[in-house]
Amino acid sequence: MWNYGTDSTTMPFMWNYGTDSTTMPFMWIGIALAIVVMLIFSALLIWLIVTIIRRNNAQSTSPSSSRAVDLLKERYARGEIDSEEFRERLAELNENKHI
Repeated sequence: MWNYGTDSTTMPFMWNYGTDSTTMPFMWIGIALAIVVMLIFSALLIWLIVTIIRRNNAQSTSPSSSRAVDLLKERYARGEIDSEEFRERLAELNENKHI
């Protein structure tokens, strides 16, 4: 019924599929595309982690500097410091905020 001989006309269907010279270039394009997608995904993952870390650091330093400004405003309101000293210290706090 089924005659599977050794010559190429009677070889089973899909014998050595994908190994001829016409399909090899397409295989390399698929591999290159997979590498590019993996690199893009890795870069996005690294960017996301760095962004989250920076945001957490910015939030942790922000309340302490605003706390210092609040204390400075309270001292000025109570009359413990004059306006010149208030401006000097406020300018110093604003300079140190970006360090």
